[in-house]
Amino acid sequence: MDGSVVLRVRDLSARARVGVIGLTVAVSAVLAIASNALTPPGSVVAVWWPAAGVGVAAVLFAHRRPLVVAAVIGVVTMLTVALVSHRPLALAVIGGVVNGAETYLFARVLLWRGHRAILTHFADVRRVFIAGGLSASMAGILGGIGIWLVTHADPVSALSRIVPSHFSATVLIVPLVLVRFRRTTLPKSEFLVQSLVVTAVFVGVFWPGQSLPLAFLPLPFLLWAAFRFPLAVVVIQLVTAASVTLILTLSGGGPFHRTELGNPASMTTLVQVYFLTMCASVLVLGALRNEREVLLRRVAAAERSLRAGLGQAQVGFVVLSPSAGELQVLDINPAALEMLSLGASPTTAEVDAATHGRILAHIQQMTHGRAGQASEEWDDASGRHLQLLIASIPSVGGPNAYTIQLVDTTIRHQTERALAAALQNETQTAATLREASRRQDEFVSAVTHDLRTPIASIMGFAEELQETPLTEEQNSYLRVVTRNATRLLALVNNLLKLAELQHGSVAVASAPVAVSSLVAECVEDLSAMATAKGVRLVDLSARDSTRMTGYALEVTQILANLTSNAIKFTPAGGTVTITTREDGDSVILSVADDGIGIPPEELPHVMERFGRSTLSSSIQGTGLGLAVVAGLAATLHGTFTLESDGVTGTTAVVRLPAAGSDAVAVDLAAPARV
Repeated sequence: MDGSVVLRVRDLSARARVGVIGLTVAVSAVLAIASNALTPPGSVVAVWWPAAGVGVAAVLFAHRRPLVVAAVIGVVTMLTVALVSHRPLALAVIGGVVNGAETYLFARVLLWRGHRAILTHFADVRRVFIAGGLSASMAGILGGIGIWLVTHADPVSALSRIVPSHFSATVLIVPLVLVRFRRTTLPKSEFLVQSLVVTAVFVGVFWPGQSLPLAFLPLPFLLWAAFRFPLAVVVIQLVTAASVTLILTLSGGGPFHRTELGNPASMTTLVQVYFLTMCASVLVLGALRNEREVLLRRVAAAERSLRAGLGQAQVGFVVLSPSAGELQVLDINPAALEMLSLGASPTTAEVDAATHGRILAHIQQMTHGRAGQASEEWDDASGRHLQLLIASIPSVGGPNAYTIQLVDTTIRHQTERALAAALQNETQTAATLREASRRQDEFVSAVTHDLRTPIASIMGFAEELQETPLTEEQNSYLRVVTRNATRLLALVNNLLKLAELQHGSVAVASAPVAVSSLVAECVEDLSAMATAKGVRLVDLSARDSTRMTGYALEVTQILANLTSNAIKFTPAGGTVTITTREDGDSVILSVADDGIGIPPEELPHVMERFGRSTLSSSIQGTGLGLAVVAGLAATLHGTFTLESDGVTGTTAVVRLPAAGSDAVAVDLAAPARV
């Protein structure tokens, strides 16, 4: 059986629980009869009242209706006193009320704030004595007043006899139903010897005719039980010892049976005080021993869990103590044994100071107070990379111990080195690519510069040939030569402009020119291209606009690139519209077409070098025109955006500061990102 009697009874079925409560109330009645039989002649107070303790047990058994059980106990006590002791009915009623109220109050105080009906720790013992003291005091007050009202006896005298009688009875008997009865293995021979010795001592001290003051003698033997045996055994021995002591004392034995005390009532009061003192000492000590055992079990369980965890850990853990220039291992886990190449047992292994001098050096530094902890990393003989962490454990009255953590960081170290090597390779590769890109740009710039002279010669001679009489076939040849030379010149100019923008070329300011006139020139220059393609070119710029630009060359190139690009990607019958408008200190150029458009997700890409839309794969082009526009707009501290839904054409918008605005005064030497 594990658990207190109260908890076991409460787990029974309702019918079985009622049967146990009824049997307990009957035992209480029998004990009341026995107590009345032991009452000294002429006294209305029993020498001991164990019925109170048994009645409390019955109330504790009734988990849901304790008040009803307390009332039943009161009625039974009243009837017992009235029928057996032949006392006045008023005293019987008072006795019933006192016993019912006492048992109910004890149970309520004991279970206050949801405490369990169990006795294992010091706090439980304290609660039992508080409940017993309060309930016995209430019984003494009510009983003293009642006896005074009925018999006119001294109420203080009655109170002084009732309180110890009921107090000792409850704190001795109630623990019987609160302690845990467990199936534990007792040291049988020791238990038998202790039981025989404590019985012999009590009998010898309180045997009739023996009056030596040896009441202290049984206490060490009861403490023996408190130290060595479960609390249930201690409580049983206390109740047995109290019963034997009372019977032998009333039979004329022991140090408390003294004629100078005057009357038996005073004698039995001393016996009750003796019971209380003995019970308090032994129960408190037994409860404290229980707490210590529980604490030790928890510590042992925690230590087992910790050792199991350390035993399976991948991190090495060592506890060291310096000893005669060497390091004595106090504790070590398998991982540390393997890392330190130790083959000895964890309790006797010693770390070789010559092999592991770094550990001893760090500990010596800590010993001299230069550091509270230390760390180091190194490669051992097997090629592993180990990390060492040392911390000091302060000790009182002896040398400090030291904890060492060893972490095998080989994989991490190898990964870090691999990452460093990869980063270095990537850096070198990036530098190589940048150098290759620089050389490519220089090559393209040099080639384009070299191409301008022969292209200019071709176009010059083509213009001369146009002034001479030619046949129709010769004119067609000349037109082909002129058209392709013009395309090649535009490509060369774009490449040169991109190179200039990348190297941070400075835009050269010219005399302010009306933006509308630059638009008109662009329309005039590209009208032949638009006509040849079958595209209508419309100029909707404001002719009366006074907005000027100080960078005519750059604005002209922006207009030319945007317009030619729009004509190129607009099918025959389509329209390209150029508009300008003013917005504060800015002028906004807009070139819109109703061509094939650009998918919205590709708009950022087509403004990069050699970036082309997926819809333009069938149309000849280099992907440089819009990149040049973006670079020029940035150089002039303007903005360039594209708008298209990928279906109904594209609109290119360039916002530039007008001549005379603050934005134009900014240094234009900063390289543009294209």
